[in-house]
Amino acid sequence: MKSTWWLALVGGLGLGALLMACRAPRLPAKVAPERAFHADKLAEMDAAIRQATAEQKIPGAVLWLEHRGAVYHKAYGRRAVTPAPEPMTPDTLFDLASLTKVVACTPAVMLLVERGQVKLDDPVCHYLPEFTGGGREAVTLRHLLTHTAGLRPDISLKPDWSGYEAGLKLCLAEALTARPGERFIYSDTGPILLGEDPDLPFDEGLKLFDDKDLFHQRKESKQGLLRQWINGSQLENAQPLGTLAFS
Repeated sequence: MKSTWWLALVGGLGLGALLMACRAPRLPAKVAPERAFHADKLAEMDAAIRQATAEQKIPGAVLWLEHRGAVYHKAYGRRAVTPAPEPMTPDTLFDLASLTKVVACTPAVMLLVERGQVKLDDPVCHYLPEFTGGGREAVTLRHLLTHTAGLRPDISLKPDWSGYEAGLKLCLAEALTARPGERFIYSDTGPILLGEDPDLPFDEGLKLFDDKDLFHQRKESKQGLLRQWINGSQLENAQPLGTLAFS
């Protein structure tokens, strides 16, 4: 079953704090890695990643640090376990997953709010008439954005289903497990409904809206590149970019 379009997995933000601790005092540009990074911190991170792979908490990882021209990188474990094992390589590309909730979906909706095109307290059924029944008429865009709609964390994987349309249909039929606004339940379903709502004024769609309205100042949107990688096109200027791994 292929349903990677809705996967939303939280990034390891705790590692960011560890990386900051690794940074040495101000140094000239293009210094050697052994001068740019503290050896004891590199060893600490190396041990943590090795332990996580040995305990099968993660299949693999890439540690990549850059500071003032110095680069340190190391690959661990595997980047794929099915259908066939593949060793991790430093050029493996990872899906940022749930980070797109805060760097793409939420800013896009808030930009529409700023423009006066939608209101946070608009009911979702105003845009998705299928999303009604069982108290769902009370769910608003604000509830979806803040994970307080009362939706489960994810739609069911059983019985087996496959395909975009099937997944979206399940999202639209999802029942509430709590009253809207009653409690926080981290859910992938809310952003999926926001992103796939054809009646929200995203012009050609949320993905193109993000590229044009949010990331237009960048030479190339990383979200756009990610979609190319997912679709199997892993080339930039006719050069391989690497293999995409879902963490």
